[in-house]
Amino acid sequence: MYEPNNLPAEAEPITLTGTSTSIMGLRACTDGDDFFRFTVPAGNGLKVTMDFIDADSDLDLFLYRAADSRNSIDQSTSTTDQEVVEGFLFAEAAEVLLRVQNYSQRPAGYRITIDVVAGGTCTPDDGEEDDTEAQASPIQDERVNGRSVCAGDADFYTLQIPRAGPGTMIRINHGAPAGTLNTGIYLPGQMTPLATGVQTAGTDTITLDSMAATTYVLKVEYAGTLSGALYDIHVLNGGLCEDDFSEENDDAASATSISLRAFSLTVCEADADYYTFTVPRAEPGAEAQVSYNSADGDLDAVLFTAGGEAAPITMTGAYDAMLGGKRLTFTSEMGTAYFLRVRNPSGLGGVRYDVELNGVAFCVDDLSEPDDSVQTATPITDLTGGVLCGSNPDFVSFTVASAGVGTRLVISQLNQELDAELTDAAGTPVTTTQERTSTSLTLTFTSTAGTSYAVRLSNRAGSTGARYSATVFGAPPTNETCMTAETLTASQTVTGSTEDASNDLEFTSSACTGYSNRAGDVMYRVTVGAGQTLTATLDSQADLALWLLESCQSRCCWEGTDQELGGLEEVLTWTNPTNAPLELVLGVDGWTSSAEGEFSLAIDIQ
Repeated sequence: MYEPNNLPAEAEPITLTGTSTSIMGLRACTDGDDFFRFTVPAGNGLKVTMDFIDADSDLDLFLYRAADSRNSIDQSTSTTDQEVVEGFLFAEAAEVLLRVQNYSQRPAGYRITIDVVAGGTCTPDDGEEDDTEAQASPIQDERVNGRSVCAGDADFYTLQIPRAGPGTMIRINHGAPAGTLNTGIYLPGQMTPLATGVQTAGTDTITLDSMAATTYVLKVEYAGTLSGALYDIHVLNGGLCEDDFSEENDDAASATSISLRAFSLTVCEADADYYTFTVPRAEPGAEAQVSYNSADGDLDAVLFTAGGEAAPITMTGAYDAMLGGKRLTFTSEMGTAYFLRVRNPSGLGGVRYDVELNGVAFCVDDLSEPDDSVQTATPITDLTGGVLCGSNPDFVSFTVASAGVGTRLVISQLNQELDAELTDAAGTPVTTTQERTSTSLTLTFTSTAGTSYAVRLSNRAGSTGARYSATVFGAPPTNETCMTAETLTASQTVTGSTEDASNDLEFTSSACTGYSNRAGDVMYRVTVGAGQTLTATLDSQADLALWLLESCQSRCCWEGTDQELGGLEEVLTWTNPTNAPLELVLGVDGWTSSAEGEFSLAIDIQ
């Protein structure tokens, strides 16, 4: 009843009632995780118990801060029928995420009990014992997440700074009042700290002028009034900066050549990176964009040609929060070599960034040009990756083999939104309904056998190159959707086809059938009595698959099979474990969009 809640953003909110809250009647599908979110009151600990009863299933339980759904703060992954996460203390009210993972990929019913424990119990993290300098845990990455320090205890870490630099910062995020932690950085064997943390609500920050190739000791000590606190460590700026793969590119002579994009770059303190590129078109509005997180530091960028950076074409201004970086705009000259310098002017630590070149100036036409009119339209069978440059339209022509109501033309738009206008070969407009997603535009219409059609495609943005492909689907089967599923009875055999069917249902994982299911699908309704067994046998020359859904609403997969290649039978068997008859949805599908064809489906219920 909580579906869809397969992603952190879809987490089902839970309101805690008193000290113990139970949620009954939950079910884990094979497809995707279940996420829940709730708020733990300030000064309390937490215990979450998950019980399930299906002997052939294995569920696991994970707990996260709501702001960080990648790094768990506790987890329980046993092979028993109960998983428990407990003992974590939240000094201030905190929203958390609970994730139920179906490890066995078998459907399972479960219940969750959430207990709020007054005062909480601090549980040591997996770094223990690290209570002395001699037991210190090494810090090897910029971030260390999911740490806990208990009352009367201290955690020690070592870190080595490979390069000297002023302003190295070590930030300890704890989400608690100022003064909850005492933090400091030391040289090994020394009692007096080189620097101590500046305490604010939620964060302690240590600032250090680091020395190259030096090992430091970090101490985190609990000083609050509860039983402990959770915290993360983030080392930023200065010594831990590591150059990216493009080094050495510290001047124009050693500039790194880029085409349209260069990702995961780093410029260290008091350093500059140089890049070079050419532009295939002479156009106004060419753009070079440098994207980075302003919290890591500031960058500036300069664009110049062979004339040198002393006479730049343009340079960046203030950081644009909406853009997430800085942008340089210029009028390009075809074939000219340009140079981009990205500099870290703050003298602090490394700043990670990306470079992107945008605008119609960087667009390269596809091989179908010229196709700018109905008369020069590219047949859809010859289209091999279309490109729309700027405001220049493309025309694509086609006929429909299985004409009729519900014919679909699907335009896959890979990086920009497109507009489409459908006509016949004479240019007379054809009435369509249009459905747009982030990756496609679908035109649905009533086609006529023997008629030639043409679609005019235009780039809505008009400012850069738009890539696309096009596919025509004839009139679809009447049972191509879950709501229009055909009803079958026991001991019945039917024939059908998934050709021209749309991909009405696609699972987010391969758990249901063992593979993806990106093909068009058709659906049937079957009723399986209490304790009865359904056997569905699928015979096709195409590589098709079978799956069984709980309902159109939950789309929870109870069984699936995609074990054989085309020409061999797929057999799905499922027994109703309940004491009541169940009406289910049986789907015929395929692992990829090209896996489609005619089939015979035999149903037996006993």
